[in-house]
Amino acid sequence: MNRGTTIALVVGAILLFLTLGRSPAGARLIVLVLGAGAAAWLLVRWRGARPREAAPRRREIEIPPNPWAERVAAMSLDEARRRAEPLLAARFQRVESAGTNGLEGWAAQLAPSLAGLFETAMEIRERDGGIRLTRAQIRPFELPGNRTLGFGEDAGLKPYLQIGTDASGNPVLARPGEDAIYVLRRTQQTAARYWLADYPSVFHWLLIQHPELRQG
Repeated sequence: MNRGTTIALVVGAILLFLTLGRSPAGARLIVLVLGAGAAAWLLVRWRGARPREAAPRRREIEIPPNPWAERVAAMSLDEARRRAEPLLAARFQRVESAGTNGLEGWAAQLAPSLAGLFETAMEIRERDGGIRLTRAQIRPFELPGNRTLGFGEDAGLKPYLQIGTDASGNPVLARPGEDAIYVLRRTQQTAARYWLADYPSVFHWLLIQHPELRQG
């Protein structure tokens, strides 16, 4: 009950007393009205003082651990290459053609770990139609501006080069002279936002895409 309401009740009680207080019946009526008003005031104060129930806490979404990805990420480049070579031989097809030896243009700027995949092949693709790495597709790739989530600033860094697509059709990117590769994916919250997933090398990435190899 605010201050204005309290003053109004007091003034009303005084006027009621001046009007009805001259007779015993009027006095009893005043006492009854004041008692009812006091009871109502106490009830309002009591209800207002009750603690509010805390809103239920929203359950946090826990991302399950990925022991295989953590294990692969800890591998050296040589170990990841050694583990990925049987995978490439068994599940990928190399599209070769005469006169494809040697790299030119943007392809010639790839790190040795990537350049070695394209030196004698125009394309390396998964037999089930998933991952596809294509020499002819190697070209500068511009990220979708401020719609890409990432860490730090890209100012002054080397450009991204698209070297292929993953099993979902997302661009697979690299940078000149660097072993690391990146996959540009849409966020789950909105299709208008993207985020870059990075991997130490193309071999690390290929292994992580095939967790069934963890027994090897």
